[in-house]
Amino acid sequence: MATDARSGAVLRGEEMEWRPKRDTLMIRKNLRGTHPQLKMSADQATVFNRQRRVELMGNVVAIATDPALQMQGEKLVWKMEKKTITSVLPIQIQRLKGNQVTDNATSEKADVDLATKIVRLKQNARLILSAPPCALQATLCFGAWATKFSPPISPLPSSIKSSKSRSLPTKEKWN
Repeated sequence: MATDARSGAVLRGEEMEWRPKRDTLMIRKNLRGTHPQLKMSADQATVFNRQRRVELMGNVVAIATDPALQMQGEKLVWKMEKKTITSVLPIQIQRLKGNQVTDNATSEKADVDLATKIVRLKQNARLILSAPPCALQATLCFGAWATKFSPPISPLPSSIKSSKSRSLPTKEKWN
């Protein structure tokens, strides 16, 4: 078990390897972690202590408490001080209300800002909202999804499919 006194993060795994010269900790096999903002599991992780960065790799599931999101992918990078989670590989993000999934998002890449509660979906972004029921799909879109309100924002023309077809507002229309 490894505990970060500064952030309150606790990481557990079957194997741990400390590299003092690099100030890194590698955790392998059945990683489980908790933090006041995040619960996580993965096949392995590398903790870069000086940079306050954790790279989670292989079957990653991270559940944020505020905003209530579940993120799944093969690699997520958590920057503890910046309160961001980044994925450069395909990712699935679900907004939660209690234990219920309310909305789903997928994309090739994503940035999640836990402080501002905004998810930025990049490349082949798809967002399915439950209220009102609609789906957003944009193949080359960069879309921002504010987890506290809807609708999502896109700087490129995109479309929302629902019972009434409409265009997604671009960022300029919201400012």
